[in-house]
Amino acid sequence: MFGPGLIEDLALEAAHEVQIAKVAIWGSPAGKARLAKRLVAMIPEGVTKYCEPFFGAGSVFWTFCEGRDVTPEAWLNDYATDIAEALKILKGMRPSDFARLKAMDWTGRKTTFHKVYDSRPTTALAKLHRFLYVARFSYGSMRKRSFDPGSEGKTGKMAERAERFAPRLANAHLYQGDYERVMVDADSRETFHFLDPPYAGYNAAVHESEFDEERFFARLKALKGKFVLTYGIRGKLPAMVKGHEGFSVRTITPPRSIRTMRGVAGPKVLPTLVVTNFDATFKAAAAVDEIFRSEGYEVGVWTEKTDADLDKVEAGSVCAIIPIRGALKGQFPRSNEPDVAPGDRMPPHVTVLFQSDPKAAEVPKIKAAIERAAANVQQFEVQIGGLGHFHGDEHSVAYAKVAGDGVQALRRAIELELQSEGIEAETHKDGFTPHATIQYIEAGSEWDGAVPSGTSVVKTIEVWTSEGRTVYSLSAPAAKRDRVEIKIDTIVNGADGVVLPCAKAADEQYVLGIVLKPEETDTQGDIYDEDAIRKAAFGYMASFSNGSGRLGLQHKMRLHEQVVLVESYLAPVDFTVGGREIKKGTWLMGWLVKSEKLWQEIKAGKWTGFSIGGTARKTPVKEAPDA
Repeated sequence: MFGPGLIEDLALEAAHEVQIAKVAIWGSPAGKARLAKRLVAMIPEGVTKYCEPFFGAGSVFWTFCEGRDVTPEAWLNDYATDIAEALKILKGMRPSDFARLKAMDWTGRKTTFHKVYDSRPTTALAKLHRFLYVARFSYGSMRKRSFDPGSEGKTGKMAERAERFAPRLANAHLYQGDYERVMVDADSRETFHFLDPPYAGYNAAVHESEFDEERFFARLKALKGKFVLTYGIRGKLPAMVKGHEGFSVRTITPPRSIRTMRGVAGPKVLPTLVVTNFDATFKAAAAVDEIFRSEGYEVGVWTEKTDADLDKVEAGSVCAIIPIRGALKGQFPRSNEPDVAPGDRMPPHVTVLFQSDPKAAEVPKIKAAIERAAANVQQFEVQIGGLGHFHGDEHSVAYAKVAGDGVQALRRAIELELQSEGIEAETHKDGFTPHATIQYIEAGSEWDGAVPSGTSVVKTIEVWTSEGRTVYSLSAPAAKRDRVEIKIDTIVNGADGVVLPCAKAADEQYVLGIVLKPEETDTQGDIYDEDAIRKAAFGYMASFSNGSGRLGLQHKMRLHEQVVLVESYLAPVDFTVGGREIKKGTWLMGWLVKSEKLWQEIKAGKWTGFSIGGTARKTPVKEAPDA
């Protein structure tokens, strides 16, 4: 039995991560190796039987049995047939079998791994060797055909651990399949159930999408025995258990053991619910909380997440890419993206946006912004060729350079749509550089391989998040489009606008300039009527008033407090300023320049006008036939 005495002993342990080698035979991508001792410490007194219907690596079971004179009667189950078979084989093994198992090859080598993975053994011992070898040397313990390159040349101790742990199965009833039958068979007032089902709303490849939360909750309410349930904060179950009388819900933030995989990428911690059906204020609860806190975990009473709460939760990176198609795709080597399982790595692509640490509440806004931007940008071609590098502390990135107005227009459209959501697009220190990653290489080194070169047609943009991949289509090039409101980001640069000479301009460091002129072709061949300019001017001022309207240099660097907007208006009639005729409907802006450096640059002619930056739908204008 596990009472306050053991809990207090555990609370005195030095803070360190519980390694799989100490608490289990094999690893699991969603296992509880780090939490095993802490969870066992929560088990109340009076427990003589044990049930674990979602076994995985079984870290809590193996720890529960540690140091006991008599192995407990246990009911163990897993949906995965290879785990259930491994437990059955282990339970029936003799000393001579363990000697033979230890004599087998336990060194991690890629060639050996693929040979073992592809084998179809027929004997029980060979099946167990295959299972343990693949579990140890596969990427992330996923037991897939992806070898973990970091384990090359390392020697596994699974056979020794198997020999030490197997006797704990002496009084175990072993199952394979659905969890409910096991819970019914095992349940009594003397039974403790440890429940770690798949977390709905996460993607760790452990059957999350198939998990019926309502059915599980019904079984949970019917239990006679005590239980500890661990679960994520997504899905329907959190609200169900919170609202049920007799259940106590605490929240902890343990490190994510699989946070670097593509499907669950993101923050360093995973908010986790710990649910019990016994009084969580029992006398040892403070010591249990101290066990978690001593290792840096936050512990508290859980309340249902609101949008404001979600704003504080990191959701993992968001990456928007243009997939490279056709023959050009074949010029790129296979991705070696670090800390990502080979099967989860992105295809050859051009990176358009990377948001490293958005909050959970921002992710749907980012996706919606990208979808809107894609709908307003026509399909285009990108030209790829030329070598570049990004250098970091851990590694360098070799990339192929990307050229073409289309990718810049798409990026700019995304930036503006994000601004409308109150989100700033992340940029490299030198600004946005469209690029197609070739390989990750040693930090500070240079790529000496072939550099892909050619063109690729861009029809879609893909958004990769911790929830998976979403594809948005760009607008078709031949489609007719109606005029819509233009979203303006007025920029001081040398484009279509003109800075007009004004009285006292030098004394006040004041500039007045044309933003848009009606019914005149600009440098990009576009024409704006008075109505479109009016909507643009009004829309800009509306965004400016709520803080999303900005002024910058060359559509990149924000000027912030360096300038102050003092005028924005539409010419009500034709008139003249500084010797220049202004047509009715022209949009003009006036700014006070607070930065002396910027003012000197304007005077020197470096910055000569205003330019819009935005997205718009074009309407082709047919030339009238000659009379």
